[in-house]
Amino acid sequence: MFKKSLLIGAMALLASQTAVASQSGIYFGVGNLSGLGSLYAGYMFELPNCFNLGIEAFGNAFRVLSNAVAVNLDGDPSDTGNFDMSSHYNYGLRLLPGYMLTKDTDMHLILGFVRGDMRVSTDGDVSDEYSTTVFRPSGYQLGVGGSVILTKQLS
Repeated sequence: MFKKSLLIGAMALLASQTAVASQSGIYFGVGNLSGLGSLYAGYMFELPNCFNLGIEAFGNAFRVLSNAVAVNLDGDPSDTGNFDMSSHYNYGLRLLPGYMLTKDTDMHLILGFVRGDMRVSTDGDVSDEYSTTVFRPSGYQLGVGGSVILTKQLS
């Protein structure tokens, strides 16, 4: 269970982007980092002494594939098979406590909860039948982030 939580948390961290350096208020964005796309939206609270706190919801659509070959140690070549693992999406909520280094730059912690979709498939050689198992693990996110505002407005 811990390995699944750690795996889904790592995938969410790699597949998502966060931009929070701002004044108090609503922010949102889109990204595309190793996937089909990500969306995030949140609210940033300014706190005293250059501290801030963001609350954010996010969703990522991506496809990560992994393949492994199983080999029977008794040497029988007919006892080999393939395992495929794929991940399709994840979503979650994050708290982003941070500190403004300058008026346009912040550093923040990422404390979140994430849920994803994973599938494991085997070919007929592994278990004498084709099968796909779908599971939706949940996990925690922990990380460090930062952001820089490059422009105040777009025209």
